[in-house]
Amino acid sequence: QQIIMKKLSLLLLLVLSFTAVNAQKKEIKEKFKNYTDEKVYTIDGNEIVVSRVINDVPGTNEEVYIKVKDFFTRNYRSANAVLQTDDKEAGTIIGKGLFNNLFQTKSLGIATGVLKCYHILRVDIKDNRISVICSADSWEDFDSKGIFNRSFLITDYAPFTDKRYWDKGKQMEAFLVLVDEMIDTIDGLEKTVKQGSLTIESEDW
Repeated sequence: QQIIMKKLSLLLLLVLSFTAVNAQKKEIKEKFKNYTDEKVYTIDGNEIVVSRVINDVPGTNEEVYIKVKDFFTRNYRSANAVLQTDDKEAGTIIGKGLFNNLFQTKSLGIATGVLKCYHILRVDIKDNRISVICSADSWEDFDSKGIFNRSFLITDYAPFTDKRYWDKGKQMEAFLVLVDEMIDTIDGLEKTVKQGSLTIESEDW
């Protein structure tokens, strides 16, 4: 009887695990559909783009410029992050950053590596408002020891094509993590220009 109970318990555990996995997959698919339908992101060529116009930004253009520079200073800390354009007169700042260790890849439950992603953040300042564009086009794949494997275009693989680099569902999940990171970056910038402070600072840029 104990053997039967153990087998039933194991079967119940497997059923619950299967149900939980299926529920998570459904949630990820629904989130991807919502993000796509609501244009949370757009695709421009090979670029994944998240953009926002932030209105009612207090201060002069120069004061807003200083706040934007403060955001870049706080977030662009690594050697992988470089200001590509810093034009105070035009009110344009463009930086290249790295979303570090965005998603962990696994095989049979064992970690096999991590995905990172370079991105461009462009900020244009004009008359108490700023335009923010965050874009990215490629995954940077590293193995579990931190050794670079290769770079590949996000739009060449799932969830945008049937082609997969590894599990399609996980690629969709990784993409959603990337979009959320882009949104969080713009949220942080908006908080900085409107409140003059940043409570969450990332060293992954």
